[in-house]
Amino acid sequence: MTNSNKLGLYIHIPFCQQKCSYCDFYSITAKQDVMDRYAKEVANEIFLLSQTHLENYISTIYLGGGTPSILSLNNLEVITNSIYKNFKCKVSEFTIEVNPSSSQNLKLYKNFGINRISLGVQSFDNNILKKIGRLHDRDMAITALEKAANCYDNVSSDFILGISENQDIISDASILLKFVKHLSAYMLKVEENTPLEKQINDKKVCVATEDTQVLQYQKLYEFCKENNFHRYEISNFACLGYESKHNLSYWDMTQYLGVGVSSHSFIGGKRYFNVSDINAYLEGKHSGRGQQLKERDYSYKDTLEEYIMLSLRTEKGLQISKFNELFNKDFLQEYQEKIKKAAQYTTLNGDWFSIKPQYFLVQNSIVSSLL
Repeated sequence: MTNSNKLGLYIHIPFCQQKCSYCDFYSITAKQDVMDRYAKEVANEIFLLSQTHLENYISTIYLGGGTPSILSLNNLEVITNSIYKNFKCKVSEFTIEVNPSSSQNLKLYKNFGINRISLGVQSFDNNILKKIGRLHDRDMAITALEKAANCYDNVSSDFILGISENQDIISDASILLKFVKHLSAYMLKVEENTPLEKQINDKKVCVATEDTQVLQYQKLYEFCKENNFHRYEISNFACLGYESKHNLSYWDMTQYLGVGVSSHSFIGGKRYFNVSDINAYLEGKHSGRGQQLKERDYSYKDTLEEYIMLSLRTEKGLQISKFNELFNKDFLQEYQEKIKKAAQYTTLNGDWFSIKPQYFLVQNSIVSSLL
């Protein structure tokens, strides 16, 4: 099996016990019978998709959400059985997102081939957790982390910067790094039409300024570096060898299938998505029946620019030989002038072109100048 046959598989579980105030992902609260029907339809979509990917094999699986950990073990079995039965599988990494408030089945996930846990901690400050509508508190988060670290070698955690002007980043990070091998740290983005945006507009809450967010990020970056967590992508830090294989496949543009309501796929340079409508999905309107929407047809120019942009999000940067092979162009010749102009912010080292670590947060404007 060649690399070009490799597929990542993302499965969206849209259910939550309660929606967080900052979240704009497609998620809903639902009764058990809806979750049962959903698991069956996901299994069906997996079966239908496998029929058009007979030559492909699944290399990574990611159960995201929503809150996948509120799925019953029966429903998880229905979904995973469909994957293993219908696809060729050579799975090196199988992640499930877990919330501390629904972490009772942690140990049992191993039975489904899951070998990586991603815990949605976000903060250890009870006031902050309340402010953003999380159902867990500090103690619950620490208990879930301990439990996960005792069962799995590969534990990751999510963490949000910028929720408050006086967030104690180092205190939070020092607790997290005791239990995890991977950390995803996101700067709070106030999305349109979320409860958080309304609360800010109504002056009920306030969040950190952009300058404070940058300072918090720099503090976290330095702390992770001192503790042997290297930054391999703008928002992601890991011990060596524990980088997320599934997420790396998004950045190096490996093909992936998205299954479930509102999920996205990237196949043959084309991008597809399932609609964000649970009822339509349960009626079978999804990629398995060819009813997904097309976000973008294959475009040589778009794919090339996307490859540059995504590669430069990572610390390693863009591999020149791979670019030349993929796009039948000479990167150094093609971008000669622009590389010279960006020399202050970038590094050219053998086969790799990357953004200097200290300029990572202005990555967007450096990429814009190249394109």
